[in-house]
Amino acid sequence: MKSRLIYSTAVVLCLSLAVQLLLMYKITPWLVSRVSQTAFMAIFETCFWVIALGVVAVVLYWERQPLGSIGFRRLTGKEGLLALLLGILLFVLVHMLVIFVERVVSIQTDIMVVIAALAKYPIWVRFLLAARPAFVEEILYRGYTIERVNQLTGKVWPGALIGLVIFTALHSNMGLAYTVSVVLPIGIILTGLYVWKRNLTLNITVHFLIDFLVLVLLPLLPFLS
Repeated sequence: MKSRLIYSTAVVLCLSLAVQLLLMYKITPWLVSRVSQTAFMAIFETCFWVIALGVVAVVLYWERQPLGSIGFRRLTGKEGLLALLLGILLFVLVHMLVIFVERVVSIQTDIMVVIAALAKYPIWVRFLLAARPAFVEEILYRGYTIERVNQLTGKVWPGALIGLVIFTALHSNMGLAYTVSVVLPIGIILTGLYVWKRNLTLNITVHFLIDFLVLVLLPLLPFLS
């Protein structure tokens, strides 16, 4: 059983990282000049969902373990309220960090330009753009990585550190300043939340609320119209 977990964990971590790097830095530059923006977004988002579904398939059919083994649990009423509160607070924190970077450190992140550009897309598209990182990133970098490394080592922190490093590194295309000052702190908080509660559904909900408020709510505000 343990040898199976060693192989499956190594395959999932290495293959998912390799595929994402290939997608971001090789396939994307090649694809973006050959298809429409809508087609590119559809292909890009689908690839990430396939990776996440592949991890779920590994858990169920290779490792032969339930989804609870990577942290999927029902939310209690208190956890639902906690998710709502944290989602709003972290949404505010993201924008405080962006303001700090742009106005105090004087490094432009262009995040508002991206948000304004997203305002051109239908709400349902922005909803899906918010849902994908919440599900895919939390499954890969929190639930699966932390739980499997914990099963293999008996310690939580190695998996938490590995997941945080991968999560942060894969956002480096957003710029060093934004990655270090915004992505890394949010990643630390989300990782800490999972280590504390060990509930992947809670993490997914919090992550989704942050991205929902950023990608769906903000483009609706008058100053971006």
